[in-house]
Amino acid sequence: MAREKGQGGPAAVRNLVDKSGFSSASALEEFISGARQAEQERLRETQRREQALAEREEAATAREAAALARGSGRPPVEPFWRVPAQPDTTSTTLRLCCA
Repeated sequence: MAREKGQGGPAAVRNLVDKSGFSSASALEEFISGARQAEQERLRETQRREQALAEREEAATAREAAALARGSGRPPVEPFWRVPAQPDTTSTTLRLCCA
């Protein structure tokens, strides 16, 4: 009985090779190893892109921190003498700023 089980393995491999359309088991092995290698290369490319994105984000964060360190971190204030684009015609008081 053990001998029959041992003979079933090679027959199953031959059956798989025939159904897959390959000429031999070595051709099937080459195809599978090529597919695995292509998958590994694709993963490496994805990881490289993710690392480049992380580096760009880190550089942008550093630039923002440097800009905040140079200034007070507040938005610029408009001068009080600037005339508003749409003057307030309903008010009788003179507006000095564009708030």
